[in-house]
Amino acid sequence: QTSFTWNVSAFNNAPTINAVSDQTSITKDVISLAVSASDSDDNNLTYSATGLPTGLSISSSTGLISGTLADDASDASPYSVTITVTDDGDPSKSAQTSFTWNVSAFNNAPTITSISDQTSITKDVISLSVSASDSDGDTLTYSATGLPSGLSIASSTGLISGTIADDANDSSPYNVTITVNDDGDPTKSAQTSLTWNVAAFNNAPTITSISDQTDTAKD
Repeated sequence: QTSFTWNVSAFNNAPTINAVSDQTSITKDVISLAVSASDSDDNNLTYSATGLPTGLSISSSTGLISGTLADDASDASPYSVTITVTDDGDPSKSAQTSFTWNVSAFNNAPTITSISDQTSITKDVISLSVSASDSDGDTLTYSATGLPSGLSIASSTGLISGTIADDANDSSPYNVTITVNDDGDPTKSAQTSLTWNVAAFNNAPTITSISDQTDTAKD
C-alpha cells in the first residue's frame, strides 16, 4: 500500500463583463458611466482601467467611471480605453472590454454687442458695423433677418450696408435680428435685436421763378 493526499479545489469560472459602447464627450463634462460585470462563482470583483481621458477614474469596487473631463482632455483624443475586471478565485481570473472615447474641446458661445434702434430715410446709404467676439478664437459667421429693403449683412464681417429702397418706408418699423454663429463643435450662437424705423424721403417743393417787376404808382 501507499497513501497520499489529494487536494481538490473548485473550478474558478472567469467573470464576464458587458461591452461598453464608444463614448463621445466634451471637456468639462461631468461623467458617470457604469461598467457592468458578473461572476458565476459569486467571487468578489475588482475593476481597473487603462487609457481613461484626463480627469476620470474608475472605482475598483463598483466599476463606476466618474469625474470631470479636464480642460485639456481633448488634446489626446481619441482615447483607447480598456476595462479589466478580476475575481478573487484561486487561481484569479479576469475579463476585459475595450472602447474608444472621443473628447472634443468645450465650445464657448460667441458674444455680440447690442445695437441701438435705428432711424433712417429712404435713399439713405447705410454702413453699420456689428461687433462680436469669441473667446475660443473660432471663426464667426453673421446673418440677419428683418432688414429694411435694400440692405444686407456681410456674413464674414457683420457689416450692414446698402441703400435703403424707395419703398422701404411701406413696411416700417422693421424688427431686425442679428445672429452670429461660431464654427466650434457643437456650433454655438448669439443674437441681438433692434427696431429700424424708415421714413419716406421728402423731396423739397419746387417754385417757378418770377421775373423782376416794374410798375408805376396807381397801376
